[in-house]
Amino acid sequence: GRVGPNSLFAVRASATGRAAARQRGARTGLRTSRTGGTACLVAGRRLAAADRSEMSNATGDSQPALRQTLNFLGKRLRYDELPEELPAPGEYNIAEHLAGPLQELSWREALAELESAQLVGHSHLLYAEWQKKYGGEQGLSTNIVTPKLLVCREHGDKGKVHIPIRTQQVVIGNPEDAARIARVHVKKQPNFTTAFLGSIISTVDNESWRNQREHLVTAFLPKLSLTRIFPISVARAKFCADRYNSLSDNGSKAIDMNDFFLYETQAQLQLALFGEDQEFMESTNEPFRRAMGGEHKAEFVREFCQNLSERFSRGSNSCPVNHLSGNDGQAAAEAGCPFKGPLANRIASLDDQSPSTIQGNALIFAFAGHDTTAHTLTWLLLELARHPHYQAQLQSEVDGFFRELDGRDPEYADLKRLPFMTRCIMETLRLWPAVAPGTYRELQFDDYIVGPGGKQVRLPAGTYVQIPNWSRHRNPALWGDDVNEFNPNREFVESEIWNNEVLAAYNPATPRFSPFTFPPRGCIGMNFAHLEARLIIANLLHRYTFQLTAPYEGIPDEEMEQLGINYGTMAIRDLTQPKVVHYPYGGFLQQSRTPTGVAFTAQPRQPHAGQSKL
Repeated sequence: GRVGPNSLFAVRASATGRAAARQRGARTGLRTSRTGGTACLVAGRRLAAADRSEMSNATGDSQPALRQTLNFLGKRLRYDELPEELPAPGEYNIAEHLAGPLQELSWREALAELESAQLVGHSHLLYAEWQKKYGGEQGLSTNIVTPKLLVCREHGDKGKVHIPIRTQQVVIGNPEDAARIARVHVKKQPNFTTAFLGSIISTVDNESWRNQREHLVTAFLPKLSLTRIFPISVARAKFCADRYNSLSDNGSKAIDMNDFFLYETQAQLQLALFGEDQEFMESTNEPFRRAMGGEHKAEFVREFCQNLSERFSRGSNSCPVNHLSGNDGQAAAEAGCPFKGPLANRIASLDDQSPSTIQGNALIFAFAGHDTTAHTLTWLLLELARHPHYQAQLQSEVDGFFRELDGRDPEYADLKRLPFMTRCIMETLRLWPAVAPGTYRELQFDDYIVGPGGKQVRLPAGTYVQIPNWSRHRNPALWGDDVNEFNPNREFVESEIWNNEVLAAYNPATPRFSPFTFPPRGCIGMNFAHLEARLIIANLLHRYTFQLTAPYEGIPDEEMEQLGINYGTMAIRDLTQPKVVHYPYGGFLQQSRTPTGVAFTAQPRQPHAGQSKL
């Protein structure tokens, strides 16, 4: 989810660090304004109210005054004393050339709106609102400048956590700019190093990223790896349907399916990719997920990652290194050595064995490797329940899939016989992108993007940019007037559904559609995510027809977008009794996401002639 620094990490603010931040700001062409007053973006919401209760009302005005301090890792810091990355007066100023809230608000006023939106998980909606408000005819395709409070480490992927830095970033809405910037500027912003250290997703060292990518990607190649662990995923998916039957009393008891899917995708990850045993998976599955959601001791995450890293290095849960090396791997298999734990194997054999890299990868794969797929499955089931005719159409395809198997277990290649399932999954990822914020980059050299009136605007090297998925995936200029409707039969183009190949190993991104972000720094686990999602949903829909329960049934289409809660990954908002928790990574408030409260009941399906019983 939305992550910041762990409270276990130390904090140090130095005069040198502040001076360096200001010097970098002069290169990026960013500016700040000082104080002012504004109302919170989402009036009346419980979390916004909790946030406003910390604000002083020194002005006596009906609207709360801007907070002068923030709570960072248990310390009270003043906004006006934070270091900044800002240009001096008279220097090139990006905010003077691009649209955005800084056209009429001070930096602090705009940040207050953004913080209020982040508090309730609606930063993606605020960006879209700003694009439409300030972008004119460009609408959701507008590139805008927004304030940013950057939390990073002192020395790239390593070092202590620096106190927040006042800066700004460019949010890319133009689809052509989005695809090109992500392709040629692979350097990440340093905003994820606080939690994920030097992992493949967070490292700001391009050489480190390339080395990790080339080494780890073999664990996700279909022929070399995934086909060989496929039987583990098949067995777990079968058990998943049996587990649902037991938990739900054959569908009659309402079950929080988001919590169910989170458990199952974590099980798939640990058993298949990590090669872990059932006992370890069952003992760590729920505590890890609760800790990441702020409802279990934060120390558990650190202990879990250290334990997992040690298990990787021992090699007891993974195949030998040469199992992923052509003929040598075949020879090892013929000698009786089983193929297991390909990702654990590759992490353990990285050239860089520093704790920053190994534990960072243990955490990011343990978290993102299950969280995004689980939320996608939940959104898919929700949309199928809201559109019973699509659920019936997918069930018909699934029934035919199992009928053709004629009692045998599926193989990886069989997944290509589920074309409507591909359409349903990709439409879900369009409407509810698993990572709505998209990707974050730092420009490696001067570049140009589309500004107001179509004019090219220069972005200096060092500029921070964010390339969100939400606005492009919901842009009617790119998708048509039915953009906010779930329609798996819509016209996908080019690679968006792999040119009608049903399933392939390459990234399906186009300028308007990037559910796994853009290559070359796209989602490395994409192939495994598709594998497990298809097996899980096929086994469930083969046996059950799902219905939503109150208060999720009957939500009007025009209110549906408010249902998404985005703290880095897109979950469903809890409409029952949402709790406020202190998220362990940074200590800020957020709405609990575990469990979500989105419960389903199900009707068992009667087997018909030719339908296999699982």
